[in-house]
Amino acid sequence: MERRWPRSVAGFDGLDAGDGRGGYGCPELAAALPAGEQHLPRLWYPVRATKAVTVAPSASTPAAPVHPLLSADDTMPDDTPPVSLREITRDTLDAILELSVAENQKRYVATNAVSLAQAHFAPEAWFRAIYCGDEPAGFVLLEDHSLDSPPPEKPEIAVWRFMIDERFQRRGVGRAAMLQVIEHVRRKGLFSSLLLSYVPGPDSPEGFYRSLGFRPNGQMSGEEVVMELPLTDAPSP
Repeated sequence: MERRWPRSVAGFDGLDAGDGRGGYGCPELAAALPAGEQHLPRLWYPVRATKAVTVAPSASTPAAPVHPLLSADDTMPDDTPPVSLREITRDTLDAILELSVAENQKRYVATNAVSLAQAHFAPEAWFRAIYCGDEPAGFVLLEDHSLDSPPPEKPEIAVWRFMIDERFQRRGVGRAAMLQVIEHVRRKGLFSSLLLSYVPGPDSPEGFYRSLGFRPNGQMSGEEVVMELPLTDAPSP
């Protein structure tokens, strides 16, 4: 099965060994993108010249710092409007394209324009805008192989892209949105776990994902740490 993940809140990756195509692996799409966005995180293609690296967990690994997507106290303030996942329409597209993470986070996630372009060419893509009240606040993109035609006998699902606009960070919006994503995946009743990956670094979302129950599964994909959430243990919204 061809996997396009990981590239969730992952950072710059450029060229995977054995792929030979760089950027997106789709020259036509890459050429159509603005300069500077042609080598941002891309669709995941099988890397034939490399293998996943298994890393042994370490009990002495220090706790990850709290990521800005997560409130300082891990809860949503009382004055924060309800968070919801909504389909993107012609009328709301421009507002979603204008959303942006903080400057120091941009190396970890592609723009929403890139994400939507990639999703357009991927039948396994499932995506929604994240709203805080009636304001667009973020974007989530899943790689859901149960949407393949025909679907595999045991489909997998992964977070391909996840972002919260810098104006809505540290308000519990990211946590509330991800809990709804987890519940969406669990309700389908087709998956044993939810996968994602991240690029390690001082501004990476490791602490955020750990707070939701994701743990490294012992694999690396290039420079990215692969994490997994068993859906039987997943928290509810």
